[in-house]
Amino acid sequence: MFENSQRAELARELSRVSRLNFQQLLAQELSPKSKSQRIGFTGPPGVGKSTLIANWAERRLARNRSVGVLAVDPSSPISQGAILGDRIRMDSLDCRENFYMRSVASTRVQDGLCHNALGLLEVFDRFGFDDSVLETVGVGQTEYSIRILVDTVVLALLPNSGDIIQAMKSGIIEVADIYVVNKSDLPGADMLVKELENILSFRQDSSSWRPQVVQVSSVESTGLEVLDALIQEHFDWQQANVDPYQVERRRQEYRLGELINYQLQEFIQSNRMNKDGDLVEAYSQLVKRLSSTTDI
Repeated sequence: MFENSQRAELARELSRVSRLNFQQLLAQELSPKSKSQRIGFTGPPGVGKSTLIANWAERRLARNRSVGVLAVDPSSPISQGAILGDRIRMDSLDCRENFYMRSVASTRVQDGLCHNALGLLEVFDRFGFDDSVLETVGVGQTEYSIRILVDTVVLALLPNSGDIIQAMKSGIIEVADIYVVNKSDLPGADMLVKELENILSFRQDSSSWRPQVVQVSSVESTGLEVLDALIQEHFDWQQANVDPYQVERRRQEYRLGELINYQLQEFIQSNRMNKDGDLVEAYSQLVKRLSSTTDI
């Protein structure tokens, strides 16, 4: 798909978009229609998301589809640095012409994503990828913004993770479209499947997608074809049953919220240096700045 010059151009564009400041974010198109199929992979830390994505992407590449992966790694709350380890796990695919992977740091973003995630996914759109994959950092109970940014949410869990499910029930566990019991060759996989199916039985609605559970094992090379088929099945269902205007609307709302939060973060950072400043006056300035932002 890409010559070396095009890959270099893609890398530069992703770097540029990942560093946009507030005024540059405002200049972006609010929410262009997505051209690629967007798949989000999420789940708790250590569940094997990166390896799962790499193994699944092999199936897509075998069908002559192009796959772009945006992998978000957690940043240090002190230095804001991140160990971008996902590239190591996807190294075997890096040389494939139809595959491109980019690791980004989460920085100060608190929803399992990164700065301007929508803009980065739109770069994949502009470069003509068939599939755009968004991998979150290890998520917890309420970090489910990925639901807005992608078409299909895949939640990966490990056997014997019942306590994790209990903690996630009121958050990400309720918004996934496909549940993967990863490393299903380990003990406890069948029990986890039953627990998930029991939880999902309360979500049945004839007018909506019925979430599916699939067991995947890279050791036994099982489940990946089923997962790939389910992802495509859900996308086709969504295209036929979900109003595209509502999808765009939710993404517009997310982007506007991100802009306001960016302004807030910048304001807090700039005023943190002024330890003797009047906090009441600082609050008044913040209200004025946010008011001018929402009027744009």
